[in-house]
Amino acid sequence: MRIPVLYYKIWALFFIGVSYMAVASQLKIFRWTCPIKRLTHLPCSACGTTRAIYLLLDGRLNESIQMNPLGLVIILLCLLTLVISVRDLLLQDWLLARVYNQLIKFIYYHKIAVIMIVGILSLSNWYWNIYKGV
Repeated sequence: MRIPVLYYKIWALFFIGVSYMAVASQLKIFRWTCPIKRLTHLPCSACGTTRAIYLLLDGRLNESIQMNPLGLVIILLCLLTLVISVRDLLLQDWLLARVYNQLIKFIYYHKIAVIMIVGILSLSNWYWNIYKGV
């Protein structure tokens, strides 16, 4: 049975992301400034996510959540995706591909609800960033 292309994409993105995080943290070259913050002087809803991930990987959970709760969500989703993809490769079951396809169908048929939920979460996180002064 062939491995779905989705798995190659997941592992490539994981490898690129981990490599970037490792190199940037070791060389202390992390100097990214959010383009939205640069233009408007207000943080976007994702501002602080990379710093939150660094804090989480450093074992500072409380500081990470205070920096941006989105960092914890991203790490948990990445870990869950990796665990399921390894399980799928071992069992040749392709659960992740099925879940992905169902998610795409769900988003297609429930566009308004998905947009509203993502919008509310994004605005909440944006308010959090403005409130704490990122």
